[in-house]
Amino acid sequence: MTPQQPLKLHRFRLSGHSHRAQLFLSLLGLPVELVDVDLSAGAHKKPEFLALNSLGQVPVLEDAGRVIADSNAILVYLAERYDTDRRYYPADPEGKAQVQRWLSVAAGPLFAGPCVARLVRVFGAETSRAVGDNQVLGAVAFEPGKRGLDIELRSGHALGWTEKSYPFPPDTTTAGGLEPLLLPWGDAGKRSYHWNGNAYVMQ
Repeated sequence: MTPQQPLKLHRFRLSGHSHRAQLFLSLLGLPVELVDVDLSAGAHKKPEFLALNSLGQVPVLEDAGRVIADSNAILVYLAERYDTDRRYYPADPEGKAQVQRWLSVAAGPLFAGPCVARLVRVFGAETSRAVGDNQVLGAVAFEPGKRGLDIELRSGHALGWTEKSYPFPPDTTTAGGLEPLLLPWGDAGKRSYHWNGNAYVMQ
């Protein structure tokens, strides 16, 4: 099935969720108009975008008056409507359930894992530390900034260790090229970094 007019995908170029929707449109060979949403300018919180998705999140797909928000919902919609050969989304209930399962995995563990790995590789941040069953897990947040996404490192939580039993001295400065792991009992609270056009720098 071929649409009578190009579909419209509202996206943020660096968003993995937007990318998966754009990739599937390409795999299906569908004509699409890409609409970049300027998160740093708050375009996703303006009334015209909230009318498409009240949660203010990308991506959003428009197809001949139909509006579909959420990347997983977009994938299912596109497969049901345009994948007439059922290459990507089976017709039987068990097959559909398996696809839904992996969509959930992709939106959860797989997204969080590669996302954090990319953060360590590109940005340079330690997000966890473990010895045996003891762990300290940090937290990462991405916020719209003036030149893209800002990064915020936050103290997470400890499993097994306490402030007294933790065997490492607290990191206060960059070590080995990595930003410090923020400890749940430390006083750092959080650290914010913004993109200056060349690199991330601490605010």
